[in-house]
Amino acid sequence: MNHSNGANLLTINAGHAIDALCYTVGDFKEISATIANQIKQAKVQETGEIIEKTTVDQILINGTLKSGATVSIHVQGGVPYRTGVSLEFFGTEGVIVLSNESTHAQLQWGDLKVEGMHLANRENSSSLAELTIPDHYRWVPDTIPGGPVFNVAQALEKFKKDIMEGTRRIPSFDDAVKLHILLDHIQKAADTGERLLL
Repeated sequence: MNHSNGANLLTINAGHAIDALCYTVGDFKEISATIANQIKQAKVQETGEIIEKTTVDQILINGTLKSGATVSIHVQGGVPYRTGVSLEFFGTEGVIVLSNESTHAQLQWGDLKVEGMHLANRENSSSLAELTIPDHYRWVPDTIPGGPVFNVAQALEKFKKDIMEGTRRIPSFDDAVKLHILLDHIQKAADTGERLLL
């Protein structure tokens, strides 16, 4: 990944995670961030050569959403051991956790495990239970395998419906611009050390 050409941990990995988060719970009202390069060297897989690494590998963001909810995000790259990815929602009525423990996991790739707990029932159980995703969230035939193929097929099916029905259910160029403005604010918050009101 290269910081100068816009392909880096913030714009790609963190960008997808932040996009999913904002789509799910709403937009940020204020943010602060820390971005750092903790691992200074990398090995070129094809040759084994050790080179200097100049891109960031740690991104920490916290802030408040327009709804008043608080958010904390940690995205790390370049680590030899990965625990996967998780998106955790803690509300007044319950908890929902989306996770994928694959070493190459991203929120936009593969199958996410969905678990939850209703806080009114916590006297009976203090652990998360796996939740079944309702069938009406599957738009493609059962013959489509899971993983990235499934995700692409789902997106294409939504795109087709938007064209056929004149609706707008998929992200647009305007959505991408909005996300990149937020990423610019995150970079500015990290560069200045300031908490930014958006």
